[in-house]
Amino acid sequence: MPRFSCRSLRPDLLLLVAAFFALETDFKAALVGAFVLGALRDLGSGGPLGVSSLLLCPVVAGAVMLRESIRGSWGVRLAIAALLIVSFSLGENALLLLTGAPSLRFLLRQAAGQSVFTLALVPLLFPVLKRGERGKAQGAGSLKRSATAPPQRRGRPMDGKL
Repeated sequence: MPRFSCRSLRPDLLLLVAAFFALETDFKAALVGAFVLGALRDLGSGGPLGVSSLLLCPVVAGAVMLRESIRGSWGVRLAIAALLIVSFSLGENALLLLTGAPSLRFLLRQAAGQSVFTLALVPLLFPVLKRGERGKAQGAGSLKRSATAPPQRRGRPMDGKL
């Protein structure tokens, strides 16, 4: 999988998808998505399984509750996505500090840089994910219509002659 990077900073695409779930789906779907994405993140990183899920689920739940209490425009949603991304990055780096990481200054700089880099991709990625979600919903609607529509005959109409 190709990676975008700038020096040692990389955007966190799984975190972007979790932010999308938090802003565009209901509470239950957002939490399930956060748990699955956290597990995928742990599987890919080789770290202890479940740590990212334990960090990501409360952050996503808070973002969903904030979204439901503040109905707003694109700017408000972007601010909620920024809060989600920054809080997860800070939590993840705080865990690294507990495990003996180099220094607090380095980790804060790393968290800020990664958050800004990831947040810069929100305006690019969210419309793509919304388009995929809309296409999925339209596909489900056409399946529902085809299941309830009477069957159509194919070929020549039968007039009773052989």
